[in-house]
Amino acid sequence: MDWNFTDNENFTDFDNSSRALFAVAGILIICGIFENAMTCWILISKKKYLRSFANFHLLNLAITDILFRILAIPDLLKDQLIATSDFTCKIGEFFRYTTLAVTFAVLAGLAFDRYIHIVHPLRARAVTWKHSRNVIAMSWTYSLLCSAPFLYSIKSEIEEDEETLEKLSSCYDIPGPPSHISLFVFLLFSFTIPLVFMAVVYGKVVSVLWNRARRKMINKYTEKTKMLAVKMMVVIVLAYLVTWGPKLIMKTMEVFYFEEDTFDRGDSGEDVEEVELENNLLMPVLEATVEVLSLASSVLNPLIFGYYNGSFRREMKNIFLGLNRAKCFKKRSQRIGPRVQKIPVSSRSNETNLT
Repeated sequence: MDWNFTDNENFTDFDNSSRALFAVAGILIICGIFENAMTCWILISKKKYLRSFANFHLLNLAITDILFRILAIPDLLKDQLIATSDFTCKIGEFFRYTTLAVTFAVLAGLAFDRYIHIVHPLRARAVTWKHSRNVIAMSWTYSLLCSAPFLYSIKSEIEEDEETLEKLSSCYDIPGPPSHISLFVFLLFSFTIPLVFMAVVYGKVVSVLWNRARRKMINKYTEKTKMLAVKMMVVIVLAYLVTWGPKLIMKTMEVFYFEEDTFDRGDSGEDVEEVELENNLLMPVLEATVEVLSLASSVLNPLIFGYYNGSFRREMKNIFLGLNRAKCFKKRSQRIGPRVQKIPVSSRSNETNLT
């Protein structure tokens, strides 16, 4: 894509906007890694992940989010990287798509776990840790298969700056059937099917809880606790849908629509330069905004956990209080200085006599 603009003022505005969005994206990546690392620490240090299968899945969800944020750093810096090979480009994009697919697969596993323990509590007794670990392994295997077509449809493109003669690389989708098939397979099996599955499962769970409460088969406290857990998971799924939906829609339009629209405009004899100028001004900002929105998902998850889970909220508060106490103690020790050991009078007289 050519970045030469006829209006220097527009170029300055775009450059400032891209820098601001770049800074926001960096902050979201750092906050997402920190918050999910704190979630992992709470679940592991207090051994909460051993108390229920849901906590075990939440731990894996946090780990997956951390991996995705780490893999998002090269994508954020892709315009600053020196030219790389097709292999590096394919592997990077492949694992980014895989971690995203794992996220939705783990959310589907959480939905199934809630369904078994609430709708069929007797069957839940037969579920063991081996089954839970197998679900995580199956989620990764399923996600790897869903992302495998991208190993063929993605290639690297090397561009040379006319002024600095510096070579920059970027990953792009091969136009035509390869990219269409890869994206269709990913959206269908990694996004659409898990969302439909979770909608059906959570709808069934809410219906069963409501019927049991109406027939007074469970007390109000049990109903409230189970409904709160289901509500937390539904909010997490909605948060992923809101934050990742625009990016996936943008990717679909880029692969299926933008390419064909560009060819149609060129064939119809319209002013291609004017269209390219509008795209150069709007598309990078729109893409960066959608990218920032997708990065906000990992920041929201720990906040949702803390809002709906009182014990998790208390653990987070204890961590921050511990950090503040350590910081205050360090400042106090620096202000007071090293302690001077007091020597008894008898010891002083002995020392004087010895010398």
